[in-house]
Amino acid sequence: MHDSDTGNDHDRGLAADLEMMARRGSERRRVLALLIAGGGLAAAARSTGVRAADSTCEPTARETAGPFPADGSNTRRGERLDVLDQQGILRSDIRRSFGTSSTVAEGVPFELRVRMVTAGRACAPLAGHSIYVWQADRRGEYSLYQGAAERENYLRGVQVSDANGEVRFVTIYPSCYGGRYPHIHFEIFRGSTPSNRLLVSQLAMPAEQSRHVYAQAAGYDGSGENFARMATATDGVFRDNSAAQLAAMTPRLRGSPTQGYTGEVTIAI
Repeated sequence: MHDSDTGNDHDRGLAADLEMMARRGSERRRVLALLIAGGGLAAAARSTGVRAADSTCEPTARETAGPFPADGSNTRRGERLDVLDQQGILRSDIRRSFGTSSTVAEGVPFELRVRMVTAGRACAPLAGHSIYVWQADRRGEYSLYQGAAERENYLRGVQVSDANGEVRFVTIYPSCYGGRYPHIHFEIFRGSTPSNRLLVSQLAMPAEQSRHVYAQAAGYDGSGENFARMATATDGVFRDNSAAQLAAMTPRLRGSPTQGYTGEVTIAI
């Protein structure tokens, strides 16, 4: 706990930071920076228990953000899409839309635990870093862009890492749509501004669990057939990665299609 004098100094400093950001017209950055500078989310976040698997952390490969990031970098029919401008984006459970909709994305429950660290031998945790994740729903559609999901903003969310560099998301197991191996997109940035973006990449879902989900779970229509034609070696994004890179980008999963899955992954920058 801070004493009163330290707390007043902290409040004054935080207020000055917020005033400066307001002058820059950045509502999104203000919301995220408030959490980071105040330390509230990092202090309150429970430890996920994710640890680097080895003494040396494999740098996570850079990959494309793809056509559906909704991070302000592209448009839909001339409209700039930036879900990060919306205050509801800061959340752990990303299955439900927020704002004007409350639709829940259905699918096999999947709890993703991420630990962000520095690459190399140190594997030092990256505290106070933001990670934005987004993925397709079980029909293979991305919210804000495609089909019925165009009216939703589910399966998108931001978390800020705690002192151990850890965050936790509650989502669904991603589908396998035509032409792509099953995956989850993410961006990591220092603090809260795009100018401080450190990494854009994707996670590859493990093959064994993917086969089980698409064979047994309801609602993943077409994923089984699509997956039978796909592999990381033929995927347009993952095929140029080394075996070590793919291993580092693939979450380690426990669970089943009926009970849901828990996955852990270490992202090294």
